[in-house]
Amino acid sequence: MEEIFNYLLDSSYILFLVLSRISGIFIASPIFGRRNIPAYFKIGFAFFLSIIVMLSYNFNYVLPQNLIQFVLTVAREFVVGLVIGFISYMIFATILLAGQIVDNAIGFGMANVIDPLNEVQVPLLGNFLYLYMLVIFFATDNHHILIRAVVYSYKLVPLDYHSILPRISQKFVTFFIELFVIGIEISLPILMSMLIVDIILGILSRSVPQMNVFMVGLPVKIALGFLVLVTVLPIMNKMIFVLLDRLSTYTFEALRGGFK
Repeated sequence: MEEIFNYLLDSSYILFLVLSRISGIFIASPIFGRRNIPAYFKIGFAFFLSIIVMLSYNFNYVLPQNLIQFVLTVAREFVVGLVIGFISYMIFATILLAGQIVDNAIGFGMANVIDPLNEVQVPLLGNFLYLYMLVIFFATDNHHILIRAVVYSYKLVPLDYHSILPRISQKFVTFFIELFVIGIEISLPILMSMLIVDIILGILSRSVPQMNVFMVGLPVKIALGFLVLVTVLPIMNKMIFVLLDRLSTYTFEALRGGFK
């Protein structure tokens, strides 16, 4: 009876550690951490996923001898989950960056909308592109990448890892630079077309000083911006797939090189 009790006690400790890592993912990830998802569903899904992960691995983990060590271990596991979730957040923030650049280019810079889920202002077209990317994300089963990352993370970062390496910050800087460039590339077709329109309007303002360039140019830029957006949307699909491919690549790179 005592052996059964000790086994259940050890299993509960390991389950709590696994749940801590998965909870970090659910908090930082823009997919599973959205506020419109019921809290009971997120808690239940995280709990049952933790049970599946615990049963999938034969964890040979020496439990800490005191409460302080256990709390520190829980905090470290939570940090690993935050790293995985934050990378997915960076991927989706890239499309919002592209939308913000497009909004400023066509004249929607002051027309931000309130996102009631996150209680922040988001760009108008950025919100459209974000939802568009979200549809592609689920339609192509890329949400399984996050779940796969949770399971595979225990091969790269076991429960008894020792420390977080300083080079993980360098990796995040590299990720940020690459994603910033991708965001610029997504918005570049509309940005260049608006630049051409601004040059033409500037020439017209010099040639015809009586014309109110602002009143004429604003609807022209909006109409042309939407026309270019519809035209280059298939190209944006390819860039979105590039972003989604980076999700798994960045996640495994961070786990492989950021923890010891």
